[in-house]
Amino acid sequence: MSGAVRRFEPRPHASTRLFCFPHAGGAASGYRAWAPLLPHDVELVALQYPGREDRLADPLETTMSGLVTHLADAVEPLLDRPYALFGHSMGAAVAYEVALELRRRQAPAPVRLFASGHEGPGRARGGTVHLSDDEALAAELARLGGSGSHLLDDPELRALMLPIIRNDYRLIETYRPAASRPLDCPIIALRGTGDHDVTDADARAWAEVTTAGCEVLALPGGHFYLLPERERLVRAVVARLHAETPRSPMTTTETNPFTEDFRDDYMYVAEIYDLLSNSHWEQIRHHLVGALENVDPSYGPVVDLGAGTGQATHVVGATLPDAQIIATEPSSAMRIALINKLANNPDLKRRVTVLPSLAQHAELPDRICAVTAFGMMGYLTEADRKELFRKLAERMPPGAPIVMELMALSSPQEMVPARIAREQLGEHTYEVWMRGEPGGPGTMRYASSFTITRRGKVVKRMYVEQEWFTFGIEELEAESGMRGHKLTNEIIVLTR
Repeated sequence: MSGAVRRFEPRPHASTRLFCFPHAGGAASGYRAWAPLLPHDVELVALQYPGREDRLADPLETTMSGLVTHLADAVEPLLDRPYALFGHSMGAAVAYEVALELRRRQAPAPVRLFASGHEGPGRARGGTVHLSDDEALAAELARLGGSGSHLLDDPELRALMLPIIRNDYRLIETYRPAASRPLDCPIIALRGTGDHDVTDADARAWAEVTTAGCEVLALPGGHFYLLPERERLVRAVVARLHAETPRSPMTTTETNPFTEDFRDDYMYVAEIYDLLSNSHWEQIRHHLVGALENVDPSYGPVVDLGAGTGQATHVVGATLPDAQIIATEPSSAMRIALINKLANNPDLKRRVTVLPSLAQHAELPDRICAVTAFGMMGYLTEADRKELFRKLAERMPPGAPIVMELMALSSPQEMVPARIAREQLGEHTYEVWMRGEPGGPGTMRYASSFTITRRGKVVKRMYVEQEWFTFGIEELEAESGMRGHKLTNEIIVLTR
């Protein structure tokens, strides 16, 4: 029997290995296009199941336990460095079982398990597709939209592929996970936003099988979202491979209704956020100061929405020394930086209250003298913005400002990659590059790359992708019923 390991671009000096497990009917070649997208310190190792492609002569494994034993045998000799497991659909269940089997063998644990397009083991639903006739089986593949479904139109390929696909469906539909001690590695559960077979609740169920936290990540597309979103998915995987995710169950047990639907992209870059944004704030600080000069803080607190690490909070505090400030921030990583800075500022420590809330869900005071919202309004849908403006308007006096920072783009368009910051700290050089592209009607998709180098060698690299709703001052005036005034292309003030 030929080996199961496929290295499309061998990288013997890579610091991390990423083992990838195919979906039902899939093969190792489905991950070939991933290899050139990975950084040089990550080696892709795809697993080839028996009975397909170059292993066509090898008998199919008909049970999960048989397949897992075979694959664990192939993987175990390659665990001489940190590694992660990625599996899509059936491959997610296989990857999970391989992790359990490697633990039984007392092998090193994975640093991450990426479970894509499959419900958590506690929700395994079985199924009867494998009992269907050939036409129904082919129709199911077409419904899911896999890359190879069109090959079934060829009679010879159909005769070759359907027995393999039927075997895989039988294997996964009769799979019943045994009760096992939870893994101690973080799990990233991924799904397509349009995948009706794997719901958000199905993905969140992966939290039940780890003690180290579970992040749910949804990307545009159906069950096979990983095909059109390949580059974006690989960037997300790399970001999480390089991220130092806290090994704590708190990431899955926190049930704050104001933040539970928030995907914390900032957890990966909060440590360097101030370093890379200080120069930007030096350029815009005076605009915020000018917008606040006529504010009467005796009317009520200033509300700083999406306060981040507190750049605007500190400007507000210095400009209005008598003002109470409510700072909302859903990202726990950003709040750590914010609260630590406030703790070392006796004046702001007594005046600033930090709420772990999304802006649209924040518990607002009855009276508000001014609002600041820097770098966050584009995260809100039109409906959320309208509701937020309604709540603010009924609490603010005439003339009180809402000072907002927007991205310069008021409509979706391509944005070429550009370096937006570069700073030196000791022997480390910190850089951030950003590019953008239309993400759909009225939205932009921004991709940021954060790199830390020392003496020319990459120490850490992080990727963050964010969806951003685009709009201009006219839309905001219509949504809020207020008058708008531009201070710069990116900073505007709304007043009643």
